[in-house]
Amino acid sequence: MTTPSSALTVPAPLALASSRAAYTSSSRLVDTLESRVDEIARATATQVLTSMQAYPVYGGSGMSGELFERARRYVRLVLKVARTGRPPNSQDVEPARQLGRRRANAVPLAALMHGRAIGSRLLCDWIASEVGSDAQELRAALSLTASCLECSRALGIAMTVGYLQDSEGVPTAMSDFEEVGVGSEGSPGSSRVLLIPSMARNAKAESGLARLSPRERELLELVAQGLTNKEIALRLQISLYTTKEHMSRILEKTRLPSRSAVAAVYAATRRSN
Repeated sequence: MTTPSSALTVPAPLALASSRAAYTSSSRLVDTLESRVDEIARATATQVLTSMQAYPVYGGSGMSGELFERARRYVRLVLKVARTGRPPNSQDVEPARQLGRRRANAVPLAALMHGRAIGSRLLCDWIASEVGSDAQELRAALSLTASCLECSRALGIAMTVGYLQDSEGVPTAMSDFEEVGVGSEGSPGSSRVLLIPSMARNAKAESGLARLSPRERELLELVAQGLTNKEIALRLQISLYTTKEHMSRILEKTRLPSRSAVAAVYAATRRSN
């Protein structure tokens, strides 16, 4: 059996530097993306702003411009990674870490991850809509998409590290984090990926979950969705003081240092069942 010489082959792994750089070095698709960075950034900023309108911080003056600059920086980073074949470095993701720190007391982490995912999805959709049928263009589209997802993941890790550095005091090395699915339908983190501390595999903490009361489990489900203590109190129709007492007992039973770490254990346990 023969294979047509024009057949499209996917690099193994897809992110192989030499292949990625070769596929994007002289591509009409990449050149078009370069010329439309601002257009894509504006569309991303508009959607993120709409998605985050429930949070007062996103109603502040200048937020539209800030979102535009963040989206433009993301698209340019994708182009850089695609053209060089090199993953984002610490300097590339530092603005995302700082963003996580600034938003730690204003927006749930799951909501921040949702906003980050909007930019990734829009860019991937644009790539899919613009690519032609030429084999070289298809290879360039695959490389750009791989870069898009790689950058999104790196920025998400950095944002989570900054967020938890400021609000939770949990381990903050990039290697201390992993990805798990959290959130439920209708929540800001619905069908999204949340990066959490890898201590989620802690067997003692998982054992502690088994000792939670039905009410504590109900509360933990809402924590995993990204709700704040105040939002949980309103949802469960209990006082803020009672909510904090439940959270303290959960932390005591699981012997974990923070609500994010407990939510991580809960999400990982749910995923393995």
